This record gives sequence, structure tokens and C-alpha cells, in this order.
Amino acid sequence: MMDENLLSLYQQPTINNDDDDDDNVNRNNTPPFQIIFCLLPIASRLENIFLVPSLTREDVKQTPSLKGAYSAIEKAWYDQGRTAQNLEKIQSMAKELMQKTVHSGSKRSIIMDVSIDCHEMFQIKDTRTGKVIQGQGKSEGQEDDDDVDVDVDVDVDVDVD
Repeated sequence: MMDENLLSLYQQPTINNDDDDDDNVNRNNTPPFQIIFCLLPIASRLENIFLVPSLTREDVKQTPSLKGAYSAIEKAWYDQGRTAQNLEKIQSMAKELMQKTVHSGSKRSIIMDVSIDCHEMFQIKDTRTGKVIQGQGKSEGQEDDDDVDVDVDVDVDVDVD
């Protein structure tokens, strides 16, 4: 999941002051940095795919007490055996989880981990001086293996009675 605040990490307020002759003052309201990111995918591999029934990341954001709820059900399934009594407990835990969501368990998440082999270049330049302050030079780049997490929420028809 991409950091929702990633862009704000690189944005800074600009200064617009026509009365100041200091070279460090940004008079035309341009951003202080230029960010360059180029990515050329070469190959990809599906590493893992996992279905989370009745629960989405948005559910956990809205109701933080749901964090770990599915893991608790899964742990009970593996740790306590598959007796009739334990199956009733697991069913009760699942029903409780569904009741705590806004959609009553009618959504689920599919979480995929994908590896992408790629050639990439990343730079941060000072717009005033043109100097590269982080990253590679103009035509340089590097081979890299990036891991990407993909979350997809899916609506399903579920009889919750």
C-alpha cells in the first residue's frame, strides 16, 4: 500500500517576496525541488496472493478495533483444532467481525505481492541550482527488484443470516 502522504513528504512551501534580492528566495513560486522518477519494467512475478474474507483496509481505518480480527480467526483455526466446539467458536468470531463492518461482511480484500524486475532512475534536483542532491546522474540508473503490494476490495453477494 502506497504511503498516502508520500507526495507531502517532498512538497515544501515556496516563498514569493519581490522585495528581497537574496538568491535563496524563490520569486516565481516554483517548487524548491524537481523529482525525476523513471521506471522500465523488465519482468514480474506473482509472489503471493491472499484472500481476506469480510474485511478491508478501509474497515480497519474506520474501526481500529478490527485490526488483527482476521488473524485471530486464522490462529484459532490452526491452534485449537477442528473440533465441533472450536468450529462454533470460529464461526462466532467470523460473524462478530462481519457485524462490526459497515457492509456487514459483504466485501473482501484480495492482497497480492508482486516482484517487478526493472531498470529505474530516481533524482531530486534543486530547481534553483540544477544540482542533483539525491540519486543518479542524467542517464544513469540501476537494475532493481521492487516489491509491490496490491490490495483490491471486492463486493460479494453474501447471505449474512
